[in-house]
Amino acid sequence: MIQARFLPALALIAGLSLYAPSTAQQPPQPGSGPGEGPPANSALPVVPKSAGAFVTLKVSDLARNPDLKAALTQLAKQPDALAGLTEVIGVAPTEIDRVTLFWPRLVPRGGSEPILVVTTSAPFNEVRVLKNLKAEPVFENHRHPGRPGFNGSPPRVEAKSPTPIERPVEVIPDPKDADSGLANADGGDAEPLCYSLARNVFSVLFLVDDRTLVFLPGERNGEFIRLALLSASLKKNATGPLADALAAAGNHTFAAGVHLSPLFREFDRHVPRDLVPYTALLGTRNAVITGDLNESAKLKLTLTFDDATAAKRAAPVLEEGIGTVAEKLNEWAAEMKESRRPFEKSAAPIVSTFAASLKKASVKTEGAAVLASTEVDAGPVASKAFGDLLQAVQSRKKAEQRMNNLKMIGLALHSYHDANGKFPTNVYGPKGEVLLSWRVHLLPYLEQDALYRQFKMDEAWDGPNNKALIEKMPKVYLAPDRDHAKGETYYQGFIGSDPQKGQPKGIFGRPWLRQGEKTGLAITSIHDGTSNTLAVIEAGEGVIWSKPADLPFGGAVPPLGDKGWDRTPALRFDGSVSLFPTNLKPELFWPYVTVDGGEVTIDPEEAADSTRPPLGARPAPPPVLKVAPK
Repeated sequence: MIQARFLPALALIAGLSLYAPSTAQQPPQPGSGPGEGPPANSALPVVPKSAGAFVTLKVSDLARNPDLKAALTQLAKQPDALAGLTEVIGVAPTEIDRVTLFWPRLVPRGGSEPILVVTTSAPFNEVRVLKNLKAEPVFENHRHPGRPGFNGSPPRVEAKSPTPIERPVEVIPDPKDADSGLANADGGDAEPLCYSLARNVFSVLFLVDDRTLVFLPGERNGEFIRLALLSASLKKNATGPLADALAAAGNHTFAAGVHLSPLFREFDRHVPRDLVPYTALLGTRNAVITGDLNESAKLKLTLTFDDATAAKRAAPVLEEGIGTVAEKLNEWAAEMKESRRPFEKSAAPIVSTFAASLKKASVKTEGAAVLASTEVDAGPVASKAFGDLLQAVQSRKKAEQRMNNLKMIGLALHSYHDANGKFPTNVYGPKGEVLLSWRVHLLPYLEQDALYRQFKMDEAWDGPNNKALIEKMPKVYLAPDRDHAKGETYYQGFIGSDPQKGQPKGIFGRPWLRQGEKTGLAITSIHDGTSNTLAVIEAGEGVIWSKPADLPFGGAVPPLGDKGWDRTPALRFDGSVSLFPTNLKPELFWPYVTVDGGEVTIDPEEAADSTRPPLGARPAPPPVLKVAPK
C-alpha cells in the first residue's frame, strides 16, 4: 500500500520525470517519426546522473540480429511462452525497445531494490498496459486517509448517539456535474498521479510518456528508494561517478555500471580468503561494462582507480582473475552439458563460448583506468540455445496445463475417501475377475454421475454396454496436446501383483493398488506420508480409461510422460501436483510409490541429479535410506 505522506513526493517525481533532460523533447531526427522507433538518444531516460548502479539492455538490437531473428520470430508466434513477463511489465516482450534497471543509491548492508524503466519501440496501448498490470489509479485526494475515494473505499463512519436533526432538503444534482466528484474531488486535475500495483513485484507505476514506463519497488526499502530518486531529481546540475557511463549507455546494446567504493568499504576490516589474491582490485572506484551486438558481440570492461599507480598494480591482477573465471566457467559448462535439466543443458554452449572469449581477453591501462576487452562470436550458438530454451519452456508450460486435470482427480480421490472411508480400487466380479478401472468409481465425484449410472458394474469394460461408453471419456482424463486414441487416457496409478505371489525384489512396501484387492486403501494406511507418496502420474503409454489397466509396480521404471520429457505431471496423496523426474533409477523411483515401505526420500529433483551435486552446491546426501518394516 502506498503511504499517504509520500504521495506528494511521488507526484513531484512524476513531474520531474516528464521534464528531465534525458526525456525532454528533442529536435526531429531521422527515424523518429511515428512507428519508426524512439528518438535517438545516448542517455538513458529517467535515470539520474547520480545513480549508484545501472544495467540496461536494448532488446530491439537482439531482434535485428540475423542469428537471433529466427528464434525471436518463433517466440512472437508463441505469445504464451513469456506471458508471465507481460503481467509484470504491462507490454509484450516483442514491443520492448530497451529495459533499464537502476539504483538511485546503493546501501551496502541494508540492501537496495532497483527502479525499472521500460521503453517501447512504438507508442504502447495504455488501456492494455493498465489491464495487464491490474493497475489502480492514485488521485490527488488519496493523500487524505478516510476521505471518500482513498484506496477505493468510503470513509469509516463512527457510531454516535442519535440526536434530533432537521429533515434534510433533497437536492437533485445537475447531470452536467455528475462526474465532477470523480474527476476533481478537491478542484484538482483528473489525471492520476500514478498507478498502484497491488499484485506485482513493483508497487508503483508512472506513465512518463507514450513509450516510457517507470516502475518503483515494493514495500521493502521502497520509501528509501523513492526519496533517493526524489533527492537526485531535485538537485540542480547533479552528477555522479557514473555520469559519463550513463550519458553513453544508450549507444550500446548492453551496458552496466556500479559505483564500487561504498560496497568495498565493507572489506576494510575483513577480506574473504578467496579474494585475498585480488586485493588490488578492491581499490576500484567504478566498474563499467558495455557490449555491442554486430556480427559478433564486443565486450569492454573499464575499472577506474584513484590514480595511474593503482591502475598499473591492478592490471595484471585483473588479467589473472579473468583467466580464473574462464576456467571456472569451463568447469560449469562441462557439468551443465551432462545435466538432465533442459535449461542448464541448453545454456552450456553459451557458457563454454563465453569462457573461450575470456581467455582471449586483452588487458591494458589508460591513466587511472584498466581496460579489458574481448569479442564473443556466440551468434549461432546463442540462436540454437535460445531455440532450445524456448522449446523447454513450451514443453514445461504444456505439462503445467495438464497438471490441472490431476488436481481435479486428486480432489475426486479425497471426496471418494470422505464418502467411503477408503480410496477406490478396481471393480471385481464375483469370481475375482477384474472388470472396470478405479477411474469409473470417481465419476460421481467429477460431476459425471449421469455417466456413472450408465455403466454396468457386473460387466467388463469391453462388454456390450460398457464398451459403448468408452468414447464418452470425461475431459478430465484427457491429456492435452498428446496424441491418443479415442477414449484413451495417460493418467494411471501403480498396481502391484497379488501379494500371494511375492514382493518385487529389492522393494519394501506396497503401492496403492494391488491385483485382486477388492477393498480400497485407507488414508491411515499410507505410513510413508501422503506428501511423500505418488497416487497418479501421466504415463508414457495410454490405456482405455475404463479398462482396469495401470503401470506395473516393481522392476524397471515404466515409460513416463511424452517422448523426450524429463519431467511429467504427478499427483501425490496429499492432493499436491508437481512435475516429477522421468529419469530416476528404480532404486530411487519406487520409494516414492510405496505407501508403507519406510523409506526416507529426498526431493525428487535432487534424486534426479544424484550423480552430481547442483552447480555451486555441496554433494547431496545418499538419496534413499531403506528401512525394512518390522
